[in-house]
Amino acid sequence: MNSSGTTAKYIRDWTTGLPCSATDTRGCFQDGGIIGKIPANRLNALGLKILSIYPLPNYTPTGTQNYNYVTQVSSTSNNRNDTVRMDYNINDTWRVNGRFLYNASSDTNPYTGLFSDSDMIAGNLGVWGLSRETPKYGLSTTLSGALSSSMALEVTYGFNNAKYRGVSDPAYTRSGMGLQNLPVLYQGAVVDDILSSFTFGSALGSTPNYRTQRAPQDYSYRTDNIAANASKVWGNHVSKIGINYEWGTKNQTNRVDQNGVINFGESTNNTSDTGNGFANAAIGTFQEFRQATRGTTGVYKYFNFEPFIQDNWKIAKRLTLDYGMRFPWLAPTKDTSGLASNFDVSKWNAANAPRIYRPVCINGSATCSGVS
Repeated sequence: MNSSGTTAKYIRDWTTGLPCSATDTRGCFQDGGIIGKIPANRLNALGLKILSIYPLPNYTPTGTQNYNYVTQVSSTSNNRNDTVRMDYNINDTWRVNGRFLYNASSDTNPYTGLFSDSDMIAGNLGVWGLSRETPKYGLSTTLSGALSSSMALEVTYGFNNAKYRGVSDPAYTRSGMGLQNLPVLYQGAVVDDILSSFTFGSALGSTPNYRTQRAPQDYSYRTDNIAANASKVWGNHVSKIGINYEWGTKNQTNRVDQNGVINFGESTNNTSDTGNGFANAAIGTFQEFRQATRGTTGVYKYFNFEPFIQDNWKIAKRLTLDYGMRFPWLAPTKDTSGLASNFDVSKWNAANAPRIYRPVCINGSATCSGVS
């Protein structure tokens, strides 16, 4: 069906060079007197195999509805939270307390993508979905006590550790779908045998999709923090000096299409285009194939260092002044793996740009014209 909700039966046969429309069907695929039927000898076995992985229609549209498949699959979610707290008085002036938190969640979602990103393991069929696991835990402990009758010390250390892993459906693999021979540019870039994603353009109605080109996605981070301060009472003053030091590491999978994407959508720039994404797949023509050479995981580190000094001065019975200074050193986040990159326009030189493709004429002809 096309985007208007009518049957898409006018499928262009590019080899005729003739128009294909409701008023002129000379250039349309037809076989046995049936307009829109592609002859068996023009079908592509690999393209048909790709189409066969999708479910058959289960709904008859009415009016201008442009879909013939309806699905409703529930999400699942499992969560566990544990907390352990400890308080201990070492003696009359010193005490220590601590807390340990653990949270683990696992869920499946047949539609919404990872982190609500429509390009991250998302789909619209409910057949294959997203599985996500997010174990997290953290610890915090504080030692506090009196150094003297007028001076106190408090030291706190804590850390948080978390992981996020989003994976595509284990059934959606090259071997599982019978497409282990599907060509890709970089076989070594494919992760866990995950099958490429396929798109079918906008001329049709709601087309099936399952975006696995960037699967799986792994994130993990750990943040540590130390805070210490000493306070002293002297005269009409309560003064405090201290530091706060935080450092962290985040490992993050980059968002590139390492598993590949094949776009069967319609395009006037494609001379063998049929005007129908499904028909393009059936005859083995596509608009675009996209794949990254490989996926990488960056290791991002940062630290913050903030010493401070402050004072509470009771100037008079009805007047108290609070003042102080903080000296933050907030270092920028750095990818210690050396894999992150960006585009520096000032260093771009078109003369040094590599040629991605070169034009070539069919059969080695000196000039190119027409369609061979």
